Amino acid sequence: MKYITTAKKAAISVLLCASIVLGTCACETESGENPENYGEDGRIIVSMLYTSQLNNFEELVERKNPDIDLQIEINAISTITGQSERRLIAGHGTDIVAMVTPSERILPYLLDLSAQNYTSRYESPIIRAYMSEGKTKYIPLPGQYNGYIVNMTIAGELGFDSIKNRGEFMELFDKAKEKGLGVGEDDTMFSIYRTDFGLLGSYFVGTQVPDFLSTADGIIWSDSLRDKNGGSFAETWQHSLDFEQEMVEKGYLDPNTVNGNKGKAALIEQRMVDGTMLAAYVNAGFYDKICGEGKDYEYIMLPHLSDGDNAPWTLCLPDAFLGINASLDSEENALKLDACHRVLDFLSTEEGQKAFISDTGASHSYISGAKSFGAVPDGLKDCVDNGYVYNVRFPTSVLSYMGIQFGDVLMGKRDISEAMAMVDDYYYNGSEETDKDISVVGESETDLICENYNVRLEETAIGNFVADAVREAVGADMAFINGGSIRNSIYKGTVMGSDLDEVCPYVNMIVNLKVSGKVIKLMLANGVSQRHREGGIPGGRFLNVSGLCYSFSDSTGEITSVTLPDGTPINDEDTFTIAVTDYMAGISGYVDGNGDDFTMLNVYNEETEKRDDVELEKETGMTCAKALEIYFENHSAESVSAQTEGRITVEN
Repeated sequence: MKYITTAKKAAISVLLCASIVLGTCACETESGENPENYGEDGRIIVSMLYTSQLNNFEELVERKNPDIDLQIEINAISTITGQSERRLIAGHGTDIVAMVTPSERILPYLLDLSAQNYTSRYESPIIRAYMSEGKTKYIPLPGQYNGYIVNMTIAGELGFDSIKNRGEFMELFDKAKEKGLGVGEDDTMFSIYRTDFGLLGSYFVGTQVPDFLSTADGIIWSDSLRDKNGGSFAETWQHSLDFEQEMVEKGYLDPNTVNGNKGKAALIEQRMVDGTMLAAYVNAGFYDKICGEGKDYEYIMLPHLSDGDNAPWTLCLPDAFLGINASLDSEENALKLDACHRVLDFLSTEEGQKAFISDTGASHSYISGAKSFGAVPDGLKDCVDNGYVYNVRFPTSVLSYMGIQFGDVLMGKRDISEAMAMVDDYYYNGSEETDKDISVVGESETDLICENYNVRLEETAIGNFVADAVREAVGADMAFINGGSIRNSIYKGTVMGSDLDEVCPYVNMIVNLKVSGKVIKLMLANGVSQRHREGGIPGGRFLNVSGLCYSFSDSTGEITSVTLPDGTPINDEDTFTIAVTDYMAGISGYVDGNGDDFTMLNVYNEETEKRDDVELEKETGMTCAKALEIYFENHSAESVSAQTEGRITVEN
């Protein structure tokens, strides 16, 4: 790389300005510019995280700006938000930051783009919807239309050549169920594709567009809500889940696939392709994928339908949002920052939008006055041609919170009135606890699955992960987590705060005990004592472990080996600090199965014998969910993972 000499410094400003304006290579820089910003060919490196190759867009950017080397790092859509947040907060991150769902948590790590000319080229409603304290930190990428994909081959067999409103839509499900068409082994017929709760909240918003948000009353209500001038969800959205709740009541929709389960995208695709799912809510890109795979059936994409005679509407959501890493705001990064602005400036032109859409398959551009540059599914074409396209105008945090609350309503955890009141309270007053629930805490490399009582029967990746997190958080030699306290999976990709509470929902506190090797063996024997119970449901006392290994006989329940991870046997007289819950240590006593009969650990209950070789060392005041949160914080610079590794061996 060449650097500007002392003799050339007098002309530097002219040279640099000319290189930027004319698009020539600005290989020579003042010595203050960070040399790591340049590649071996002298071009300015601009890095960007995205979900796919952007060959056309990249080629055009570099042709128009020969001094820029745009480098796209590819990651899965389910992890891109988590990657961006995790890297930025850890002090790293790409130069141009991509977020599937904008997060208020990382606003301090992004530059204010308000003064840039290119932000004014976008439709003002979409820009306003994602502003924070009057500042623009993101610009929207071209978006995808959203709607219902319906198997029209099955619909045609049932006498439906079109579906005009939600009444007919429900009638289609009723007739299909009666004939056993479009039904899976679990009897469900419908699902909602999502990657996070923000997208789930967007779905529920979209259902309100035809009969409310697009009407005069709805527009007035939206304006009053946006200005925080008295608009209320609780007063207006009481019937917003009627259709979905009826789907759940009839068994057509499994609420578990709506709330808390992010691992269903592949299953939706498979079932739509093989005809065991009648319909699903997806975006246009997912629709195209299913149409390409499902050779045995014909499909159509329906917009959000009215309950009556109002026009249907389609929802449009940006594929992602782009911002600029605030770490570039320094003299040594001045030229790199300028290069980032030039990339976003080109993206904000019609030529840039078309190139991006050709790479991604997106359908809709958000620059003002733009038409849809990509293909529009036939079933949505009338909506798009007539302008019945709704762009979500609610803050991202509210959408995420709404997705959680509405999912809980479908699960039967609360009624709709309570959920709406909670959304109102969060929108107007905020909540640190809620902000934690809807924030990204980290990222998982793999699915850590809790299902079919596996955490009560054998070693599992999720059991190992929880036990490791607890042991690390409290500084114990070993950790023992009873399987009944682990209630949900962690799925590959972005992990939200609310996910941790789903995994470990109980508020029992972790305590550190000093115990003998003899007590550990008694614990393990109690843990395996109810793997086989009458009725087929194993007891919740099975112990997931960290810091030791053990073996037992499946037929007799006898503990046959207890060792440290390096194979060193644990003797009865050895002493260790172990982490368990206060529930196991007798805080609720041991009557009627309380404490899972871990009486050998008792330090709290006065009615149960206390052993001399068990001592309360520390009350941590920490739940298992909090330990998971701390673990993700401590490992923020990496994706976490876990696997089975021979900690627990079931013999015979």
